[in-house]
Amino acid sequence: MLNVLLVEDTKIDLLTFTKAISQLKDFNIKLDIAGTAEEALSMIQAGPRYDLVVTDYVLPGMNGKEFANMLKQRGREQFELFYYTGDPDVVGRKRCIPKPAKPEHIRVALEAVQTVQAWRKNPVVAQRALLAALAVTAPVAC
Repeated sequence: MLNVLLVEDTKIDLLTFTKAISQLKDFNIKLDIAGTAEEALSMIQAGPRYDLVVTDYVLPGMNGKEFANMLKQRGREQFELFYYTGDPDVVGRKRCIPKPAKPEHIRVALEAVQTVQAWRKNPVVAQRALLAALAVTAPVAC
């Protein structure tokens, strides 16, 4: 099971995200929701252990970037952090799920989580799998 925390204050964006994530039937996902970064910090402290935290970039009070910086300062736990935003200056960067959420965008984040978990669990096996995948897809030199 993947524990996901969504930090989002806008109802329509919350609804589109939950609808998109519910379409990913091949993942076993438990979704928790926080309306502010401060609420999310409390949930992370009290929490279950989260595998993925997805935060809106523009939030009331502490914004998404400040939230991410706060997590870094606190030595954030072992979860992956993605931004969820419609801001054109942020969309297109790594670790960003653009608004409105689509299942394929969330899938990329969930697959990144699984890859990182595999590396943490057994780096040697994960490295061999990566090298094998690269050998299959790499062009042959003449």
